Amino acid sequence: MEPLTKVRMELLFPASDGSSGGEVRVGFDGIVVRTEPDAPTSNVSIYRMAVFFTHIPESSSKILSGFIESRIHASGA
Repeated sequence: MEPLTKVRMELLFPASDGSSGGEVRVGFDGIVVRTEPDAPTSNVSIYRMAVFFTHIPESSSKILSGFIESRIHASGA
């Protein structure tokens, strides 16, 4: 995917209520800023992509913030 491509994506996060197997979808809009490798290669099956978030709905932002905070507290930081 070319840099500066607009994307609409969803990420899945574990449910905050601790239910086993429960997931919450978080949607957002963004722009691709980097891909690795930067061009299709026949011997590569995994690509990495960095996306700059341009719009995150408030409900998605709260879920994302809660997830990050739970990881910070779990690490003892």
